[in-house]
Formats: sequence, C-alpha cells, structure tokens
Amino acid sequence: MRTSSTYFVAKILLALFAWLVSTSAAAQTPGSLTGKVRTAASAPIDYATITLHKAADSLVVKTEFSDAQGAFRFEGLTEGRYRISAAQLGFLRHWTEPFTLPVGGMTLPAIMLQKSAATQLKEVQVVGQKPLFERLADRTVVNVEGSTLAAGNTTLDVLARAPGVTVDGNDNLALRGRQGLLVLIDGKRQPMTGTELAETTCEPYRLTNSKASS
Repeated sequence: MRTSSTYFVAKILLALFAWLVSTSAAAQTPGSLTGKVRTAASAPIDYATITLHKAADSLVVKTEFSDAQGAFRFEGLTEGRYRISAAQLGFLRHWTEPFTLPVGGMTLPAIMLQKSAATQLKEVQVVGQKPLFERLADRTVVNVEGSTLAAGNTTLDVLARAPGVTVDGNDNLALRGRQGLLVLIDGKRQPMTGTELAETTCEPYRLTNSKASS
C-alpha cells in the first residue's frame, strides 16, 4: 500500500516538474516582432530607424532599419512589454503605445509617420548631434559620443544593439547572420575579439562595424 502511494506521489511530482519546465521554456522561447513604416499616404519609408524599447523605462533593447518596402523585423525577443520609436529625416518621431509581445512573436499595425513642418522651409540651419546609428553603403556607423546608450555599457553592449548585429553566447559578432566583422574605432581598425570588446568601455569612441575585407 505504501509502495502504491509512493508511486502515486512520484507521478504527481514528475508531472509538476514537467509542467514547470515546459512553462519556463515557453517563457524563454525567442520570438520575432515585425511591422511596417508608412507615410500618411501609405507609401513605404525605407531606412527609417526603428528602435525597440522596454515599456517600463524606455531602455533601448535593439535597433533596426526599415527596408525598401518599409518593413522591419526584430528577432530573438523574449515575452514582455515593449514600445517602438520610429524616426526618419523629414518626419516627426513616432512612439507606439506600450504593447505585450506574446510567446512566438507578433506583427504590429503599420506605423504612420507625419511629415515634419521643418521640411517645408526653403532654408534652414540644422544644429545638432549625429544620429546614434547611420546606415552607409558598406557599413553601419555607431556614433556613441554623447549618447545615453554609451553610459555604463561596454563596446560589445552597444554593438549588440546596432541594426542587424547579433552576438552569440561566445561573444562572437555577426551582421545579418554573417560573421567576420571588421570593427573600426574612429576610423582605425581594431583587431579585437568579442570578449575583448566586452571588456572595453565605449564612451570616448565612435564605432564603425562592417564586413571584413577578403
């Protein structure tokens, strides 16, 4: 009788353990977030800077650029509360309302950007700092000087938030899935591993990452 009771309890404990493991795994399953950026006339906006923030404190999680169709995509996200900011030259920055990303990801409604009144001026003098991320033909430039993202973060932390950049468990950098990146600081090559970048403060530098030349 005692053996039967022990077996029954063991089955309950095993079932409970399996449920806890499956629940934990589901909560940690990476998801994707997709969407599109449009003008008021529903035309796609390419090269818009799309930034994913934590909803609680607006902490930057990741940044991407929209493509020629105005589409953007964030990969490897965990379930949680987020919001998006979208910006492009000539348009007003737009913030979405906070939303909850479910397990497995979701697609956001189209983000509509309104034209900035400043673009209607015939002559205007622009004084300000460079954007945090710039997309050039052969590289992505990260202007960390004066950025709040640089404060308290390492070089690897900042690069990990750059559009298209991913970092694996061994601190290896990849740009849109391709490894072998060339990191430049103030235009100079820096033959540093991901581990070394993780130990380097980025506050005094401008960082450029591009594909290594063959």
